[in-house]
Amino acid sequence: MNRHLKRAIQVACAFLGGILIVLLVIPLFGPAWHGLHGNSISYQGWRVHIPAGFYVWNSREHPAIWKTTFGTPLFKVPYAHVTLFSGNPEQPFDLKEIRENFSKVVAEEASRRGFRLISSIVVPVSSRNAYCWQFSKSSKSLVRCAIDGTAVAVFYEGDSRYVPDLFDILRGMSPESPRGAKAAA
Repeated sequence: MNRHLKRAIQVACAFLGGILIVLLVIPLFGPAWHGLHGNSISYQGWRVHIPAGFYVWNSREHPAIWKTTFGTPLFKVPYAHVTLFSGNPEQPFDLKEIRENFSKVVAEEASRRGFRLISSIVVPVSSRNAYCWQFSKSSKSLVRCAIDGTAVAVFYEGDSRYVPDLFDILRGMSPESPRGAKAAA
């Protein structure tokens, strides 16, 4: 066999092997993250439950919770992306503001991107409620939520099949107990 042909075959095999490794490893980020970090994160005074199969790409400002599947990032495959945002704690969302301002802004943004409103949902979050608007475009969904009485908003983008996981994340959120309360107990 020609030396150059042999080298070309080796390079092609290494390239294809590298792609296969990436395709196989990315879906394992979720289980690996849970093995290293557990099942929750702390964010702005909240304990946030992370469902199995999801992982967190942590940023101090806006943690991103991801679910990736086989084929990511090379192919169009189902995924879920949840981002946590916090505004000014001195100006928490109230129901009136959520209904008037927040819902209007998120509806305009979704419409510009070609999404249509399919539902508005109230999800219990500890002793509060998250007011959520779900938008759809083919199998993709956008969900925008604001938690009443807090400065926390939760945004979702991804495949419609993972929207129930977003609602599980919201239902699993709970206020963190102050550090001193644990020591005193």
